[in-house]
Amino acid sequence: MWCTWYRIQKIGLDIAADANYDLETNKDSGANAWPYVGYDKSFNINVSDGGKTTEDIKAVLSGIELKKDCEYSLEFDYSIGTEIDMTIKIEGNNEHYSKLIKTSKEKTHFADKITCNSDDANAKIEFLFGGQGNCNLTLSNIKLVKLS
Repeated sequence: MWCTWYRIQKIGLDIAADANYDLETNKDSGANAWPYVGYDKSFNINVSDGGKTTEDIKAVLSGIELKKDCEYSLEFDYSIGTEIDMTIKIEGNNEHYSKLIKTSKEKTHFADKITCNSDDANAKIEFLFGGQGNCNLTLSNIKLVKLS
């Protein structure tokens, strides 16, 4: 019985494990990038032109179900080789989380906790890093784990 409850509640499970990976580029602003998702679900993005704004290039993981008043842990590793501003968002019906980080030249681990403010059957995790020239970004070990 406990095992059934555990699966229904999804406590401790990575709810982003089966997410769809996509790259959105605003070609009208000059943004140009090529994505590659590795066998280990690392998300590699080669950017030749970042466009004009942060919104011009977005790495997106979609198809994530969030529950109201539940706490989640967002974790990932990234390497980019340069210092840029990157915004991390979780949104769907509304914005559940947003944080601006300054990337490091070294491979870096990111972790933060989120409490969802509403049910959302089709949320997405977005990494916005357009408008900043060319770069090679690798996002790996992306997890959104339900804590409560």
